[in-house]
Amino acid sequence: MNKQDSTSLFGAFITVLTSLTLSDWGVILGIIFGASTILMNWYYKEREIKLKEKYYQKQLKDLDDEQKP
Repeated sequence: MNKQDSTSLFGAFITVLTSLTLSDWGVILGIIFGASTILMNWYYKEREIKLKEKYYQKQLKDLDDEQKP
């Protein structure tokens, strides 16, 4: 890509960015923040589930050890 092509693409990019209204930016940011919230919740729920599985497996193992004579 030569300098003229990159300058043309940069100009097109700037034109698109400046043509967006404040409402458009609000919608775009709302979608981005909503998606990131969903991903963060999914990640932390997965971690919570794994920790609970480890905890309950340990509880079961302790119960089995107590029941053995």
